[in-house]
Amino acid sequence: MSLSSFDGVNDVVSNVVPFVAGIGTNNDGELVALSHQAAAGAIAYKREMAKQYLGTDDPAEVGEMLKPENMLETGRKLKDASGGKAKLWVGTEELFKIYVGSRQKGWVENGKFVIDERIYEFLDIAEVLRKENLEGGLPQWQEAWANSIQDDIHMCYAVPTWGIQWIIDCRESDDIMVMTSDDHPESGTGGRWAITTPIPYYEGGTWFGISQNAKNPELAWEFIKFITGNEDYLAELAEAGDFVSNTKMIDKFKADNGFINKVVNQNIYQVYGDVADKIDGSIITQYDDTIKTAFLNCMNSYLAGEISKDEMFVQFKETLQSQLQGEDIAFE
Repeated sequence: MSLSSFDGVNDVVSNVVPFVAGIGTNNDGELVALSHQAAAGAIAYKREMAKQYLGTDDPAEVGEMLKPENMLETGRKLKDASGGKAKLWVGTEELFKIYVGSRQKGWVENGKFVIDERIYEFLDIAEVLRKENLEGGLPQWQEAWANSIQDDIHMCYAVPTWGIQWIIDCRESDDIMVMTSDDHPESGTGGRWAITTPIPYYEGGTWFGISQNAKNPELAWEFIKFITGNEDYLAELAEAGDFVSNTKMIDKFKADNGFINKVVNQNIYQVYGDVADKIDGSIITQYDDTIKTAFLNCMNSYLAGEISKDEMFVQFKETLQSQLQGEDIAFE
């Protein structure tokens, strides 16, 4: 259901990070969903590894080292300084998330399948990372990947706003883990990680819309207004570690130098807040998850040496033609 006819929608949208509203807008230009959070992305890295092998753990300096034009040189320096032990990335899938979330073109534009130049740039870097053993080859969410959070081998991870808690902190050792629970009643020290944002991107998040079959759409709209605009509620979310989508609240917490997230020992609103307005949510399509999964499967076969690069792209397009059969998409 379009949200455009509901009371106060323009005021609500004016205070929401633009890419969040962009993702919640359908192909007909209708706003159909909004989110309480803005899942901008960062590169998270282990401070001690950066300090030991790269000479600094300062986010600005490390961020410069992790820009695309400097990334391979940084990976080689890390490898050499550690005697071959350390790897810049836990796996190429992390870097893919960053590149795919920073594209300028959607996968489908005007009914045609499109591969943005960022994807080709990513693949060029991924090839070298794999060839020179600068990444660990660990797929995200697998056990080895989860266990790597605590090691001193894999330095960098793709971590959107929600990932500080649910990628990093929840997998830390008890003495480091900041979050508490019945099994972990006392907060740990945190501070083993830092985040930096050399490449603006987004990943994940939760959007709320109203069903065409809603029995009380006005009440549902009141709920959406509450989660995107109620300052007390949003302050509670922020205090709990979330990064909210309301621009007034973002500005409030950015201005508070004492608003420090213990996991990374930084004000995450100052970090993510500086890139949130550089993300284009309008390029997201309903096909993105299918396309990304197909690409990763084909890419992994290529990086494993099972197929050539040309074969990889042929296989990628053929897979999508099969999986998206019936959709009005032209594959050239």
